[in-house]
Amino acid sequence: MGHKREKDWEWGQEVGFQWVPEGKGVRYLGIQVGFHLRPEANFSKMVMALKGKLINWSTCRLSLAGRILVANQVLLASMWYMAAAWNPNPTMCSKIWGIIRNFI
Repeated sequence: MGHKREKDWEWGQEVGFQWVPEGKGVRYLGIQVGFHLRPEANFSKMVMALKGKLINWSTCRLSLAGRILVANQVLLASMWYMAAAWNPNPTMCSKIWGIIRNFI
C-alpha cells in the first residue's frame, strides 16, 4: 500500500474523467479545487470580483441601510460561500473587511 500504481490514474478516463495534475486546479461551483492549491488564489480572485461589484453598486445612490443590505446580501454572500470551502487567512479577511467598510 502507499504508492499509487500507474493504472490508478487511468481510472475514469474511458468516460471522459480527467485527473487534475498536482499544483493545478479546476473550477468547480465557482471555486478552484485541486491538489496543493493555495487558498489565497481563490480569495484574490474573489477580492477582484468584489471590487468590480462595488464599482457598479457605488454608482447607485444608496442610503446607509441600503449599503449595509448590499454588503450583507451581495458582497459578503460570496465571501461566506468561499469561506465554507477554504479557510481564509487573517490578512485576506482584513482586506475584505476593509473594502466592505469603505463601501458602507
